[in-house]
Amino acid sequence: MGSEFAYEDLSSQEIEKYSYKFLEEKGDLLIVEQDPTDPKSGYTRRIVTYNKGKGYRIEKVEFYDRKNALLKTLKYTDYNVYKKKFWRAKTFTMVNHQSNKETILNFRNYDFDAGLTEDDFTQVALKRAGR
Repeated sequence: MGSEFAYEDLSSQEIEKYSYKFLEEKGDLLIVEQDPTDPKSGYTRRIVTYNKGKGYRIEKVEFYDRKNALLKTLKYTDYNVYKKKFWRAKTFTMVNHQSNKETILNFRNYDFDAGLTEDDFTQVALKRAGR
């Protein structure tokens, strides 16, 4: 992607994509190991920190490479709550511990009432929108 993010890091996070192991609880923080079920994953595991006091939002993800060495850490900060239930971070900071490089993504203006329908995601509609 031309950054410290891989497509896998930003793809949807369906529950079936990982097996899970609870590691520990530190106050409001829950630490969970997630092992990818896809053998083509670029990672052997992820260590995810959830904040149960803030709607179980993700605070940090540590990514381990195919040699099981810490590769990257992603931190989510500057959270806002939308529609009284959707926690979304404005800032994603990915640090690559092996290259010492960093990428920061800043998000603004999340819109949960965009009025999109299934028809907006057909191949024809997406091709038309890409022009």
